[in-house]
Amino acid sequence: MKKLLIVCSVLLMLLTAYGSNETSQTSKESSKENMNEQIPNPWVEYSSLEEAANAIGFEFEVPEKCLNTEITVIQGITGDLFEVIYGNEANANEASARKGKGSSDVSGDYNTYSNEEKVTVEGIEYTVKSNDSVKLVTWVNGEYSYSLSFGDDIKVSVDEVKELVKSFK
Repeated sequence: MKKLLIVCSVLLMLLTAYGSNETSQTSKESSKENMNEQIPNPWVEYSSLEEAANAIGFEFEVPEKCLNTEITVIQGITGDLFEVIYGNEANANEASARKGKGSSDVSGDYNTYSNEEKVTVEGIEYTVKSNDSVKLVTWVNGEYSYSLSFGDDIKVSVDEVKELVKSFK
């Protein structure tokens, strides 16, 4: 009788251990599957400024050219953010202009720059960040915030930025 009781106890422990291992294995496989799932890209590309404005929910006035580069990409996140990327044949991402609802920084640029200064143009205060040349300009006008960022191949001065920002509304 004791032998039967011992055998049953050992079998019960083995079944418990095996079941626990199988559950653990299923859990691991499920976790691996979830790791491969991705959040859908919220950015949508558009063929024109008008199409983007209709889809995003607000307009963004930008120049056709920005410092010898042309519009290469128009994209946005519906109801939230509008972006126009400028480039040339050598590099497709030389400058980026963004407009978003609210007063928070919409640049997406969290780099640290050696120089930061405030300049005022036509009553609007701009924050200009630079190293050897201007790399980022941010500002708020009304219910929208704006940013203008420049790639490494574009060298732009604060005086040039003061003229350029007037074109983005």
